[in-house]
Amino acid sequence: MISPFLGFVTTADAAKLIISDIAVAYEEALAGNAVEGYVLTTGTGTNSSKYTTAVEGAVVQVEGGQSVRTDANGYYKVPSVTGRKMLTVTKDGFVTKYLTGAKRVYVNKSHVTSQNIALDKYDVTKLGINVTVNDDAAKTAVNDAKVTLKNAAGTVLAEGNTSASGEITFGNNNIIDIRDIVL
Repeated sequence: MISPFLGFVTTADAAKLIISDIAVAYEEALAGNAVEGYVLTTGTGTNSSKYTTAVEGAVVQVEGGQSVRTDANGYYKVPSVTGRKMLTVTKDGFVTKYLTGAKRVYVNKSHVTSQNIALDKYDVTKLGINVTVNDDAAKTAVNDAKVTLKNAAGTVLAEGNTSASGEITFGNNNIIDIRDIVL
């Protein structure tokens, strides 16, 4: 950012201060820097399409290694976060959320940034697996290849043969818990 009145420039990650084209690196004081907010999901009944239900125990991790778990109210606060950071939020039974690219969280020096996060539940009965088998050397699809899905214990969960395009889709239909499949 260029300040026409003060004659200085800061970099996008606020790690350097440039005065008269001379880069002056400075060490940020970490006290006061944080990202905080709530992790919420959809409720039930009349609130089934609104993100109003707290997600307890979700892990909120900030690029660089800091992570915390949400409390019973879905609240989290990750201290000592500076600059433009990616957030990752995980919890069993929910689709992992990544705040990357333009959605990265930016925290200025000595500032607490609020960032609420909506997590979507996933229903393993609605998930499926698409498999494509290709012959890399010939660069062609493999027709009628047998594909077997197994869990970590080696138990066969599903099997089938690929189509002429080398593809097969395994629908779930309450048979397979996608989390059990070993790739």
